[in-house]
Amino acid sequence: MQIDSGQTSGLEQFIQANPISAMAAINMLGWTVFFGLACIFAGLALGDIKIEKVSKYAFLANGVMMFTGAIGYLFDQSVVVFLCMNLGMSSAILIATIPLCYLFKRSY
Repeated sequence: MQIDSGQTSGLEQFIQANPISAMAAINMLGWTVFFGLACIFAGLALGDIKIEKVSKYAFLANGVMMFTGAIGYLFDQSVVVFLCMNLGMSSAILIATIPLCYLFKRSY
């Protein structure tokens, strides 16, 4: 109703592209803190077989990078957030996923 009548004041807090909005903060909380915790627990759940060790250390490294990204977001360090969230997370999850594919294929 507000948008139809041209009144858009106050809606900027609901836009994710606004870096100081509540939606962006919730998004970063999920990707940094909760995904970081999930990766650390996933890494700790894996065993000591060679193929599992690669995924284990990739998950643990990703968890550390996510927490580093959260600290970078809190202190408005966009370079740290970019390196941890975009480059770090994508490479760590790729490195963790490939050995897990071989492991799951071998076990079934």
